[in-house]
Amino acid sequence: MGSLVFLIVSVPAVFGRGKTQEEPKEPLNTEWTLCISALDITKLPPGRQFIGDILARDLVYALNRVERRERSAPEYAYYEGAAWSKSRTEAAKSLTAKRNERDLLLFKGEPDWKYRSRLEIIEEEIKKLEQALKKTEEESPPIAVKPAFILTEANLNGSFPPPPQEGGEYSFCVNQKADALLLGEVFEYFGRINLSLKLYTLYARSFIYEDTIIFSPEDINSAMTELANRLAGEVSGTLPAMVAVKTDPEDALIMIQNSFAGLGKTDILEYPPGEVIIEAFAENYGLISTPLELNSGELTDLTLTLPPTPQDRFDIRVSDTSPQGALYRGALFLGEPPLSMMVPKNQYEYIWIETPGGSTDSMAFSATPNRAGNLITLKPSMSYLPGENQVETARHKFYGAWGRFWIALPLTVLLYGISTAYAPTVHGQNPGLYPQSSNVLLHNTYFFLGAFVTTGFFIGEWLYRTYGYISTASEDAVPLLK
Repeated sequence: MGSLVFLIVSVPAVFGRGKTQEEPKEPLNTEWTLCISALDITKLPPGRQFIGDILARDLVYALNRVERRERSAPEYAYYEGAAWSKSRTEAAKSLTAKRNERDLLLFKGEPDWKYRSRLEIIEEEIKKLEQALKKTEEESPPIAVKPAFILTEANLNGSFPPPPQEGGEYSFCVNQKADALLLGEVFEYFGRINLSLKLYTLYARSFIYEDTIIFSPEDINSAMTELANRLAGEVSGTLPAMVAVKTDPEDALIMIQNSFAGLGKTDILEYPPGEVIIEAFAENYGLISTPLELNSGELTDLTLTLPPTPQDRFDIRVSDTSPQGALYRGALFLGEPPLSMMVPKNQYEYIWIETPGGSTDSMAFSATPNRAGNLITLKPSMSYLPGENQVETARHKFYGAWGRFWIALPLTVLLYGISTAYAPTVHGQNPGLYPQSSNVLLHNTYFFLGAFVTTGFFIGEWLYRTYGYISTASEDAVPLLK
């Protein structure tokens, strides 16, 4: 009985050994490569041609986030036909080579027994190759439906090859080992930047996508984000994903992929499918940063509730002996004390007060977990007497003395020149015949001496005012530092 059971169990195993399950073939064309050529900047002024390199690098950064491409039916058929043609050509070449080997056996002059033995082996190999060729003709090789999207190594290293001439796009793609080529042109349009892009693909052997965007130089980040999202949707071969974000509080700043998206809420924005980083900021609230997976053709509504930051209340007043003034929190005007302000815990704040008379006081403080209900008293101190600015007065006197000196000095030089030029002429004449000449020379001499004395006085005044200006400024700087 035991032997009968063993026979029943073992017979199927013995007969099943000859059958092997055929393993599925690995798909071909598992990568889809894009090459970005250098943008055409010939229409830009020389001083602005650097914009082309910036835009090309922005395109690399944006497209590098695309992970996969979904092939359309025409594209799949193109790669399937190319792979089938290649495999059929290789099978046909192998069969032709083996048949040629069989035909050459007859001319080798080998013994009959050896000839027949080798002929039998080759005939068996030819039958196998014929079956392989027939199978290749009947079956198409599998192609990756969602190949990985990659950029060329040159693009990833920041290098962009020169664009091909018109009509040479196909050869360019073949030489770069790329499935697609992105061409672009940049030029000025009434003071703004115009960027035009065209996408060429091997499977279509033509341009399948064109896009244009016009923006001002200061809007380059938002413009490139918008353009890159549309382009990423095209190269991924999928419908764009959509997202709309709302925040609580309603005035929070929303950032998506490090780009400004809105305050409190966003419109419905389009992004390529995949993961995006969404951040929200608001004063007196904690930061929220969350990754979000976006699906092709789907709208994702997201509401972010920011956690409030723990705060302490500080009461601020001015001492009874000090005048009232304007209170500032950094550069933000708060009002006139007494008043209260909320300060986030473990965060330093800087406040300062200025009175109408010029008195000031300031303080830097922080709200620690062990401090609550704090009272801060400011005591504005005068940096100078009300209504009198000694430094300003000394400065005006210094510049006045300096100006008077430089008016008197050229006048003195002029009178000295006239006197020295006129003196030889007068000395060569008879004083009895020309008494008026002696009088003119005497007057000139008096004018010169008077101007010389005046210039000397102004030099002394300037030196005195310089000393007074320096000493006054030094004395006034001490209370300011305090």
